Formats: sequence, C-alpha cells, structure tokens
Amino acid sequence: MEVWSLTPAGRRRLRVEGAVDLPESPQHAAWRSARALAGQKIERFTDEARTALADALALIESGTPVRSDALFEAADRLEFVMQRLGSANYCLREWAEPSDDRADIDREEDPADAAIDPEQLGAVRARRRGRRNTGRWTRERA
Repeated sequence: MEVWSLTPAGRRRLRVEGAVDLPESPQHAAWRSARALAGQKIERFTDEARTALADALALIESGTPVRSDALFEAADRLEFVMQRLGSANYCLREWAEPSDDRADIDREEDPADAAIDPEQLGAVRARRRGRRNTGRWTRERA
C-alpha cells in the first residue's frame, strides 16, 4: 500500500538536482546535542559530586554531634549532584545513536537489566526517568 508519493514537481526536482540532503532528524539532533553538552560538563559534574561526597563525609566524621538539618541538606545535595552526573554519564556513554527508521523513546531499559533482581527492576527503571533531560543540568538544586 502506498503511503506517500512524490508530486510531479518533486520528481522533476530530483531529476534536475539529483539527491537532496535532508535535514537532521529532531531525535538525532537531541542525541547529538545531549552528547556534546555531556562531554563539556561531565568533568565539572564529577568534581561537584566529589566535593559533595567529601563534605558529607566531613559531617559524619567531624567528631561532634551534627544537626539533623545539616544531614538532610547533605542528602539533598548528594541526590542532586549524583543524578545530574548519572544523566550526563548516560548521555555521553550509554545512549546509543538513534536510527531514523524508528522513534527513539527512552523506555528506561538497559541491556544489563537481565542481571538485576526482578523485584528491584521497577525501582531501578524509575531512577532512570528523565536521564536524557539536559534541561535539568542548568538548574540549581532547590
């Protein structure tokens, strides 16, 4: 069944001009942009994660009682920097280049999922939500 066809003007254009370069698909542009941005920011994100971890350890090992508010703040900071680092790592090293023959939808799946305990797989996949969202990288934590 024919789903689309060239118009007569389109056929003439192809005969005259030869092959026509198509623009980059939006899903490929998103992948390329996220990968490039991750390459630019991953070192900074790694340094910020190291600093947050060191600060949290300093609280624990201070030898003096620490207020619970300081520990809760450290937990929020660690969550933020580690999620951002995980997202950048995914975009740079794990997100496969999309093919234009099908929609590139993140289903929060990974080839290593078979090795994960099925009872924990739902929680693992839930943590993967938004891992391609580079817009979250520019925001500071609340």
